[in-house]
Amino acid sequence: MPCQDLSTEKRTEVITLLNLKTMSIREIARRTGVSKSSVARLQTSSTLKSRRHGKCGRKSSTTEKQDRLLLRNLRRNPLDDAHQLHVEWENDGVKVSLRTVQRRLKTFCRSVVPRRVPKLTPSMMRKRLSFAKKHVEWTVEQWRQVCFSDESLFECKGAQRSRVWHIRGTPVPIRQTVKHPTKVMVWGVISAKGPGKLHIVEGNMNACQYQKVLESRAVPQLRAWFPNGNGIFMHDGAPCHRAKIITAFLRSKNIMTLDWPGNSPDLNPIENVWGIIKRRISSKTTTTKQELISSIIQHWHRNATLSNTLSKLIDSMPKRMQAVIDAKGGHTKF
Repeated sequence: MPCQDLSTEKRTEVITLLNLKTMSIREIARRTGVSKSSVARLQTSSTLKSRRHGKCGRKSSTTEKQDRLLLRNLRRNPLDDAHQLHVEWENDGVKVSLRTVQRRLKTFCRSVVPRRVPKLTPSMMRKRLSFAKKHVEWTVEQWRQVCFSDESLFECKGAQRSRVWHIRGTPVPIRQTVKHPTKVMVWGVISAKGPGKLHIVEGNMNACQYQKVLESRAVPQLRAWFPNGNGIFMHDGAPCHRAKIITAFLRSKNIMTLDWPGNSPDLNPIENVWGIIKRRISSKTTTTKQELISSIIQHWHRNATLSNTLSKLIDSMPKRMQAVIDAKGGHTKF
């Protein structure tokens, strides 16, 4: 968007972020939807100078230094809400109202839902880091020989839209919920060659049932994908996966496996596939177990774009390894 075409609100937003001096030109451009060249011109223009000409709006009740204190507190405690940040800001000597805190946050922040990630202990982080260092040199072609497997839990629910349009003067819309929704556990496997056959888990997955899944689903799929026997099977450290009978079974079938670190869903591309399918299913209402299973199968096997998505996810494995190393075994964006 050219600089001269910017609205007053957009220009003010860019200038405010520039004055805070906490973001680069690239970050401000991405945040505001303005071109980098326009942000750069605004940075060098006279509009950045603290000049007030006539009636040009209410003067800010906080200084740039005070705003930086607010940002510092937010970086230190990213899960704090406006009320907590208000208390911390007042402890820093900034006496403002809660509404002012909310307005300042809206200026240089956006509201998001925190990602849910498993808790990592120092021991888990060391194992993740060791695994990443061991496989960081793997090429994309090597990762394309890996079959990634996992279980995931789906449940019947209504369409998940958090907000709806409401006509004033009419009854507020209601959304019916089920107290104990029907849940379905699904096991699946993927590779760069596409999605494998699904298995609907009956009850809880234990070692005996898991062996049957491997025998009827995983082993035939590996043989079909890699007839030369060069395929590698990946499963996580769930107790049923690490049972002695499972280890002996895989060894008897000459199946190579990866020594996968625990609590590492960000390294397993099938987790991203489960997320895609759950988001698609959540856009429609499912009320019965059979409807839910049919919907899962429909998105898993009959989605024309899924195979292309799988290839991209698996090709991202080298980047995932490097991300774990950069995070020193901690969580990554994946």
